[in-house]
Amino acid sequence: MVPLSARKPGKFPIKFNLSLPESHNSSRMFTLIGKKSWYSQIKCMAIPLKQIKGISDDLAEAFRKQGISSSMDFLDAARTAAHRKELSARTHVDTRMILEIANRCDLTRIRGVAGIYSDLLEEAGIDTVKELAGRVAENLHKKIREVNEAKRLTRRPPHLGAIQDWIAQARQLDTGLEY
Repeated sequence: MVPLSARKPGKFPIKFNLSLPESHNSSRMFTLIGKKSWYSQIKCMAIPLKQIKGISDDLAEAFRKQGISSSMDFLDAARTAAHRKELSARTHVDTRMILEIANRCDLTRIRGVAGIYSDLLEEAGIDTVKELAGRVAENLHKKIREVNEAKRLTRRPPHLGAIQDWIAQARQLDTGLEY
């Protein structure tokens, strides 16, 4: 990772891992955002678990009892197959469901991919960051438009530039999950 002091102003966004005290038992990915001052604001990319597709109130409560309340908490708890199996045993949720949720949480690390756009990607056959990283933007854009025309998920599907950005982000991200 390049030290913050070595980064050039005007290169947006800048991502870095922030290690929290051991008592917190977690790390978070942050993005620096700003136009004039590149270090002006820090925004965490974690989203509440209840906003992830497939998470009911009961399921969110079961995960909350395990100390999991955000997408990043879930990724930390479900990073490996062994972690997913352990989480399944503690919450009585099928390991396949936990993997599906973990994949959705992993996709939320990409700026701009959440909510309906996450659903569009899933309907277009993109379930993981790794799959997104391997796609050709023009082909994916065409597929997303076809899916949206058929299912009418949004009035404003993502434009080609947004999809190119998502793919670029996916290629730069560290591996979130181990399969």
